Amino acid sequence: MPYTLKRGAIALLLIFLPICHAVLVNRTIDSNLGDPVTNFQPIYHATPGSDEWDDETCTTCNITPDPAAAFDNTYMSATYFPHNQPLEGINITLQFTGVAVWVFFILSNTNVHGNPFVSTHCNFTLDGQHAGSFSHEPDNTTTAFIYNVAVFSQTGLSNTPHEVIVSVNDFPIPTWLCFDYAIYTYGTFLYNLHRAHLPVVIAGAKQIAVTPRTRHRPP
Repeated sequence: MPYTLKRGAIALLLIFLPICHAVLVNRTIDSNLGDPVTNFQPIYHATPGSDEWDDETCTTCNITPDPAAAFDNTYMSATYFPHNQPLEGINITLQFTGVAVWVFFILSNTNVHGNPFVSTHCNFTLDGQHAGSFSHEPDNTTTAFIYNVAVFSQTGLSNTPHEVIVSVNDFPIPTWLCFDYAIYTYGTFLYNLHRAHLPVVIAGAKQIAVTPRTRHRPP
């Protein structure tokens, strides 16, 4: 029995579809040089009218890490004395867009000049919410510095702008901060063309009659 179908009613169409791939990229924020991609520079807050923050070129500082051991050979440091400074204290503001962030400090042990104020204590605020704290007490048996110490990390963030604030005003004891660098992970998207065969219906096709062939058994 013949049946009908539209000639070319179903055809395979070769097309190219855009395919999106998420790619995670690590970027850095140096203490002095900032973010080479966005040009963001860390914001250092200090007591009004004072100059607590010093970089690696300081020649009068008692606590002096080796710049050659620091990231990009730079760092920024300050000492906080709670009885001599107002409540705002000293802090660092970092801004980035990404899904994760790590903050790295340089830590000190017993100072070669006998400076006792080598402890490090600080709080971290992420997007206006308290996100953690860090404390380091010096090892009195050595004068060696400790480099590349991850003092704060946060993952699983939305790929949107974020702000991290490092502060010391909540601690009642002197503390030394030495910010080296931060790493954040930025989510970007890459597009490429994917070839695909898709069935499509072609309008206006003619109808034709098709008679199925019958298979005969040989005699």
